[in-house]
Amino acid sequence: MQDLDAKKKLFLSSGFNGLTQKLWTYFSSKLQQDRVMIGIDPAQIHAFAPDIIICPYLKQYIPKEIWAAYPCFVIHPGPPGDGGPSSLNWAILEGESSWGVSIIQASEGWDTGPVWAAKTFIIPQASVAHIYRNQVSDNVMDILPQALERYFSKEPPLSKPPIVYRRQIKSEHLTFDWEEKTETILRKINAGDSQPGTIGTIDRQSFQLYGATKGELPGQPGKILEKKFGQVCIGTGDGSIWIKRLAQNNGIKIRAADLLDT
Repeated sequence: MQDLDAKKKLFLSSGFNGLTQKLWTYFSSKLQQDRVMIGIDPAQIHAFAPDIIICPYLKQYIPKEIWAAYPCFVIHPGPPGDGGPSSLNWAILEGESSWGVSIIQASEGWDTGPVWAAKTFIIPQASVAHIYRNQVSDNVMDILPQALERYFSKEPPLSKPPIVYRRQIKSEHLTFDWEEKTETILRKINAGDSQPGTIGTIDRQSFQLYGATKGELPGQPGKILEKKFGQVCIGTGDGSIWIKRLAQNNGIKIRAADLLDT
């Protein structure tokens, strides 16, 4: 549509995270009128009166007075028919080989509205934070223009299967024992990195573990096998895993070897 760039667009987010920055930086140079708003303020939204609201990262439910008045496009890191705040976490934990990202119009209930664009991608062996910053955000850049074009051209939304809603993932869903297989432990750590964090015991201390990669050395499960470049290598049931960073109760991530040496 030739008049798409003239539409007033509001980027509505719970925080100025990487995806919000990426979308706004790219599209603000191409749009005549746009604005970023952190947090939902109905009065300010009505004052701006956008033609469409784009929601890269929302922890809050959009009130009906907003989604009923303005089309709200929510970025969801899951394929059509998937719902819930921990979609990508569960996909990693359950060993999915491919996943998707969808643009869903807000309506009554979480992730239940029409789907205006979607795309699948291969899931690498990486943390949820890494996949979100790369595979998810890169594919959103491709499908957001498609979603806007489809909506404003009055084309029908995509068909979708009945929604399957997954509960929010918590640290207790990611607990493990170092005697488990390397691949199982990697999935559990990656699924919690960086939220909600996966808890493991090293040298009789409890830590949140981040930046896990497969090691080469076999060794006794749970034993520190090597320290190198600030990382520590821990034995597993069938191999080992390198851990880059650890955190304790204060939540500050520190190089693993440095924290263990204190």
